Amino acid sequence: MKRFLFALLILSLLAVACGASGPKTADDYAKEYGGSVDVYRQILSSNDCTYLQGQFDTAYEASQNNAPGTTYHKRATGFMTASDQRMQEIGCYE
Repeated sequence: MKRFLFALLILSLLAVACGASGPKTADDYAKEYGGSVDVYRQILSSNDCTYLQGQFDTAYEASQNNAPGTTYHKRATGFMTASDQRMQEIGCYE
């Protein structure tokens, strides 16, 4: 849980630092971070908080196993960001 909150804090700080909430569509995420458009579509269309948390956790683990700046780390960051955005949109944190 602590890792999740830390990752969420980092993502929030990055969003504020960039001055935007980030990409909104699956295609936007794929262009920005790389990765599968289909996975982004599944994440952004899901209304299941448990599924989304699982996607976030899986991506977080992947990000920890890959060096920052690598393609895999960037892709994992995209999946985490998309999952977090969707969880916020549907009220998973309330």
